[in-house]
Amino acid sequence: MTGPLGLLLGAGSGGGGGSLLSLLHFGGADGSSVITDEVGLTAWTCHGSAGITTAQKVFGTGSLYGDGVGDSITADTSAPFNLVSSDLSVELRFRPRIVPQAGYVCGKTGTNKGWIIYLDNDTLRFYCSSNGSTFDMFNGVAMHSGTLSAATWYAIALTRSGNNFYGFLDGVVTSLGTSSAAIYSNTAAMVIGAAGEAGLSSGVDGNIDEFRLNSGFAYYTSNYTPASSAFTYP
Repeated sequence: MTGPLGLLLGAGSGGGGGSLLSLLHFGGADGSSVITDEVGLTAWTCHGSAGITTAQKVFGTGSLYGDGVGDSITADTSAPFNLVSSDLSVELRFRPRIVPQAGYVCGKTGTNKGWIIYLDNDTLRFYCSSNGSTFDMFNGVAMHSGTLSAATWYAIALTRSGNNFYGFLDGVVTSLGTSSAAIYSNTAAMVIGAAGEAGLSSGVDGNIDEFRLNSGFAYYTSNYTPASSAFTYP
Protein backbone atom coordinates (compact mmCIF):
# COMPACT_ATOMS: atom_id res chain seq x y z
CA MET A 1 0.00 0.00 0.00
CA THR A 2 1.45 3.35 -0.98
CA GLY A 3 0.65 6.41 1.11
CA PRO A 4 -0.50 9.72 -0.32
CA LEU A 5 2.99 11.15 -0.63
CA GLY A 6 4.40 8.19 -2.53
CA LEU A 7 7.76 8.08 -0.73
CA LEU A 8 8.92 4.49 -0.52
CA LEU A 9 11.11 3.10 2.23
CA GLY A 10 13.38 0.32 1.06
CA ALA A 11 16.22 0.19 3.59
CA GLY A 12 16.88 -0.22 7.27
CA SER A 13 15.57 -2.80 9.71
CA GLY A 14 11.92 -3.53 9.02
CA GLY A 15 12.05 -1.78 5.64
CA GLY A 16 9.03 -2.13 3.39
CA GLY A 17 6.47 -0.05 1.54
CA GLY A 18 4.28 2.83 2.54
CA SER A 19 5.20 6.49 2.79
CA LEU A 20 8.02 7.40 5.10
CA LEU A 21 6.94 10.71 6.64
CA SER A 22 9.86 11.39 8.95
CA LEU A 23 13.29 10.01 9.85
CA LEU A 24 15.21 11.83 12.57
CA HIS A 25 18.71 10.77 13.66
CA PHE A 26 19.22 13.76 15.98
CA GLY A 27 22.84 14.21 14.96
CA GLY A 28 24.74 17.46 15.23
CA ALA A 29 26.71 19.58 17.62
CA ASP A 30 26.02 19.47 21.35
CA GLY A 31 23.36 22.03 22.22
CA SER A 32 22.24 22.51 18.62
CA SER A 33 18.58 23.34 17.94
CA VAL A 34 18.87 22.33 14.27
CA ILE A 35 16.84 19.17 13.64
CA THR A 36 17.47 17.49 10.28
CA ASP A 37 14.74 15.30 8.82
CA GLU A 38 16.17 12.88 6.26
CA VAL A 39 12.85 12.73 4.40
CA GLY A 40 12.51 16.49 4.12
CA LEU A 41 8.71 16.79 4.11
CA THR A 42 8.83 19.27 6.96
CA ALA A 43 11.15 21.36 9.06
CA TRP A 44 11.14 20.94 12.84
CA THR A 45 11.16 23.71 15.45
CA CYS A 46 12.68 23.35 18.92
CA HIS A 47 10.81 24.78 21.90
CA GLY A 48 12.19 25.63 25.30
CA SER A 49 15.64 24.17 25.83
CA ALA A 50 15.03 21.10 23.67
CA GLY A 51 17.96 20.28 21.43
CA ILE A 52 20.75 17.90 20.54
CA THR A 53 22.91 16.38 23.24
CA THR A 54 26.01 14.32 22.52
CA ALA A 55 26.09 12.91 26.05
CA GLN A 56 23.51 10.22 25.23
CA LYS A 57 22.85 8.43 21.94
CA VAL A 58 22.05 5.06 20.43
CA PHE A 59 23.58 5.67 17.00
CA GLY A 60 25.40 8.55 15.38
CA THR A 61 26.52 11.61 17.29
CA GLY A 62 23.62 12.57 19.52
CA SER A 63 20.01 12.39 20.61
CA LEU A 64 17.18 14.80 21.39
CA TYR A 65 16.96 15.89 25.03
CA GLY A 66 14.12 17.63 26.83
CA ASP A 67 13.64 18.19 30.54
CA GLY A 68 9.85 17.80 30.49
CA VAL A 69 9.19 21.48 31.20
CA GLY A 70 8.37 23.31 27.98
CA ASP A 71 10.81 21.25 25.88
CA SER A 72 9.67 19.65 22.61
CA ILE A 73 10.03 19.77 18.86
CA THR A 74 7.13 20.36 16.49
CA ALA A 75 6.74 19.69 12.79
CA ASP A 76 6.16 22.89 10.81
CA THR A 77 3.76 20.97 8.53
CA SER A 78 0.72 19.28 10.11
CA ALA A 79 -1.37 17.57 7.43
CA PRO A 80 0.94 14.67 6.41
CA PHE A 81 0.90 13.35 9.97
CA ASN A 82 -2.86 12.71 9.99
CA LEU A 83 -2.62 8.91 9.82
CA VAL A 84 -6.38 8.28 9.33
CA SER A 85 -7.07 4.61 8.46
CA SER A 86 -3.84 3.51 6.82
CA ASP A 87 -1.43 0.95 8.16
CA LEU A 88 1.22 2.77 10.16
CA SER A 89 4.46 2.53 12.10
CA VAL A 90 5.85 4.86 14.75
CA GLU A 91 9.30 3.88 15.99
CA LEU A 92 11.89 5.49 18.26
CA ARG A 93 14.51 4.91 20.90
CA PHE A 94 13.58 6.34 24.28
CA ARG A 95 15.58 6.88 27.47
CA PRO A 96 13.62 8.27 30.44
CA ARG A 97 15.99 10.18 32.70
CA ILE A 98 13.86 9.47 35.75
CA VAL A 99 11.16 6.90 36.56
CA PRO A 100 8.42 7.27 37.61
CA GLN A 101 7.30 10.31 35.68
CA ALA A 102 4.33 11.30 33.55
CA GLY A 103 4.43 13.02 30.18
CA TYR A 104 3.81 12.85 26.45
CA VAL A 105 6.48 11.11 24.36
CA CYS A 106 5.04 11.98 20.94
CA GLY A 107 1.75 12.42 19.18
CA LYS A 108 -0.63 14.65 17.30
CA THR A 109 -3.36 16.00 19.53
CA GLY A 110 -4.69 19.30 20.78
CA THR A 111 -8.10 20.97 20.99
CA ASN A 112 -9.25 18.07 18.82
CA LYS A 113 -7.79 14.77 19.94
CA GLY A 114 -5.76 12.51 17.65
CA TRP A 115 -3.16 10.01 18.88
CA ILE A 116 -0.56 9.98 21.69
CA ILE A 117 2.17 7.80 23.14
CA TYR A 118 2.28 8.72 26.84
CA LEU A 119 4.58 7.72 29.70
CA ASP A 120 2.42 6.94 32.73
CA ASN A 121 4.82 6.51 35.68
CA ASP A 122 6.77 3.50 34.34
CA THR A 123 4.49 2.34 31.52
CA LEU A 124 4.01 3.61 27.97
CA ARG A 125 0.35 3.94 27.00
CA PHE A 126 -1.44 4.56 23.71
CA TYR A 127 -4.38 6.93 23.28
CA CYS A 128 -6.27 7.31 20.01
CA SER A 129 -9.44 9.09 18.86
CA SER A 130 -11.74 8.71 15.89
CA ASN A 131 -14.08 11.58 16.81
CA GLY A 132 -11.69 14.29 18.01
CA SER A 133 -13.44 14.66 21.38
CA THR A 134 -12.74 11.42 23.25
CA PHE A 135 -10.13 8.69 23.08
CA ASP A 136 -12.75 6.23 21.88
CA MET A 137 -10.42 3.91 19.93
CA PHE A 138 -7.82 3.38 22.64
CA ASN A 139 -7.84 5.04 26.04
CA GLY A 140 -4.52 4.45 27.76
CA VAL A 141 -3.87 0.85 26.77
CA ALA A 142 -0.44 -0.38 27.93
CA MET A 143 1.97 -0.80 25.02
CA HIS A 144 4.13 -3.44 26.73
CA SER A 145 4.44 -5.83 29.63
CA GLY A 146 6.85 -5.07 32.45
CA THR A 147 8.01 -1.60 33.43
CA LEU A 148 10.60 0.96 32.33
CA SER A 149 13.68 1.88 34.36
CA ALA A 150 15.47 5.21 34.60
CA ALA A 151 18.52 5.98 32.46
CA THR A 152 17.95 2.99 30.16
CA TRP A 153 17.54 3.04 26.39
CA TYR A 154 14.50 1.23 24.97
CA ALA A 155 13.38 0.41 21.43
CA ILE A 156 9.73 1.50 21.16
CA ALA A 157 7.34 0.84 18.30
CA LEU A 158 3.64 1.22 17.57
CA THR A 159 2.09 -0.31 14.45
CA ARG A 160 -1.28 -0.72 12.80
CA SER A 161 -1.92 -3.52 10.31
CA GLY A 162 -5.46 -3.44 9.00
CA ASN A 163 -7.64 -3.26 12.11
CA ASN A 164 -4.96 -4.65 14.42
CA PHE A 165 -2.80 -2.41 16.62
CA TYR A 166 0.46 -3.52 18.26
CA GLY A 167 2.90 -2.09 20.77
CA PHE A 168 6.53 -3.15 21.15
CA LEU A 169 9.20 -2.80 23.82
CA ASP A 170 12.68 -3.95 22.78
CA GLY A 171 11.11 -6.02 20.02
CA VAL A 172 8.56 -7.87 22.16
CA VAL A 173 5.00 -7.50 20.86
CA THR A 174 1.87 -6.64 22.83
CA SER A 175 -1.48 -6.76 21.09
CA LEU A 176 -3.31 -3.50 21.84
CA GLY A 177 -6.63 -4.54 20.34
CA THR A 178 -8.58 -3.89 17.16
CA SER A 179 -10.40 -0.97 15.58
CA SER A 180 -11.72 -0.36 12.09
CA ALA A 181 -12.14 3.37 12.74
CA ALA A 182 -10.06 6.10 11.11
CA ILE A 183 -7.84 8.17 13.39
CA TYR A 184 -9.24 11.68 13.62
CA SER A 185 -7.62 14.25 11.32
CA ASN A 186 -6.86 17.44 13.24
CA THR A 187 -4.81 20.57 12.69
CA ALA A 188 -2.58 20.09 15.74
CA ALA A 189 1.17 19.97 15.26
CA MET A 190 3.04 16.68 15.22
CA VAL A 191 5.06 16.85 18.43
CA ILE A 192 7.99 14.87 19.83
CA GLY A 193 8.79 15.24 23.52
CA ALA A 194 5.41 16.69 24.53
CA ALA A 195 1.91 17.14 23.08
CA GLY A 196 -0.82 19.69 22.52
CA GLU A 197 -1.42 22.42 19.96
CA ALA A 198 1.81 24.23 20.81
CA GLY A 199 3.65 21.20 22.10
CA LEU A 200 4.92 23.14 25.08
CA SER A 201 3.57 21.26 28.09
CA SER A 202 3.39 17.89 29.80
CA GLY A 203 6.52 16.51 28.17
CA VAL A 204 8.92 13.78 29.22
CA ASP A 205 12.28 14.24 30.90
CA GLY A 206 14.64 12.14 28.82
CA ASN A 207 16.22 11.39 25.46
CA ILE A 208 14.77 10.34 22.12
CA ASP A 209 16.78 8.96 19.21
CA GLU A 210 16.19 7.38 15.80
CA PHE A 211 12.58 8.46 15.30
CA ARG A 212 10.73 7.34 12.18
CA LEU A 213 7.09 7.41 11.14
CA ASN A 214 5.55 5.57 8.21
CA SER A 215 2.02 5.88 6.85
CA GLY A 216 0.88 2.89 4.82
CA PHE A 217 3.03 0.07 6.19
CA ALA A 218 3.34 -1.85 9.46
CA TYR A 219 7.01 -2.71 9.96
CA TYR A 220 6.24 -5.26 12.67
CA THR A 221 3.29 -7.43 13.70
CA SER A 222 5.21 -9.96 15.82
CA ASN A 223 8.40 -10.09 17.86
CA TYR A 224 11.42 -8.60 16.08
CA THR A 225 15.09 -7.81 16.73
CA PRO A 226 15.67 -4.05 17.11
CA ALA A 227 18.04 -2.54 14.56
CA SER A 228 21.75 -2.58 15.37
CA SER A 229 22.52 0.46 13.21
CA ALA A 230 20.83 3.66 12.17
CA PHE A 231 18.02 3.53 9.60
CA THR A 232 18.84 4.74 6.10
CA TYR A 233 16.86 6.72 3.54
CA PRO A 234 15.86 6.27 0.82
